[in-house]
Amino acid sequence: ITITARDLSGNIGRASVDVEPYGVDHKFTDINDYWAATYVDFLYNANITTGYADGTFRPNQNITRAQFCTLIVQVVQRSEEKDIRTVVREETGRSLYDWVGDYPFADTAGADVMAAYALGIVSGRGEGTFDPYAPITRQEAAAFLYRTAKVLGMEKAGAAESAFADHDQVGVWFRDAVAFAADRGVMGSTGANRFSPLAGYTREQSFVTVHRLFQALEGEE
Repeated sequence: ITITARDLSGNIGRASVDVEPYGVDHKFTDINDYWAATYVDFLYNANITTGYADGTFRPNQNITRAQFCTLIVQVVQRSEEKDIRTVVREETGRSLYDWVGDYPFADTAGADVMAAYALGIVSGRGEGTFDPYAPITRQEAAAFLYRTAKVLGMEKAGAAESAFADHDQVGVWFRDAVAFAADRGVMGSTGANRFSPLAGYTREQSFVTVHRLFQALEGEE
């Protein structure tokens, strides 16, 4: 599989990586759920994630809002085969540096957060804050993925609303996104046909979700 990745200096490159089959030794000592381990290994080989210094990936640790933005930027770069700075300029008519210079959030000026914000994928939490270190909720993850799909040209999901038993607990502003995630197979139930919109989203689940979004995008093409 060939993937496009960006280093810390913003340089973009491509690499071919082999995804190991199920049932083999994996890169991290705490990846035991084989339904996700293959995807985590793939992202490790592509230099998208390095795990932690102690050799762990910490799959059950909730991912933060800023960390999820970094994943989203990787999705956009790979799908567009362009550096995120080029995508932002083409989509908005402004450079990423201009967006950072606006300094819309008092608590972060991270490049990945600002790129996602410039593309209309993420928004703040009010009063000039983004809350980058807060765990992302499942309904927020669905919204970020939905907006990413729209930026990349995916047609809107056909479902008018999700069929989850706790649909009425999903925030009004997130319902189209949750319906999209369910309709396209990007996100599913947490059990008993519940979506659990306010629950956290783990690192493991996030990487699997990104893989499923790639599959949905490729399916449309």
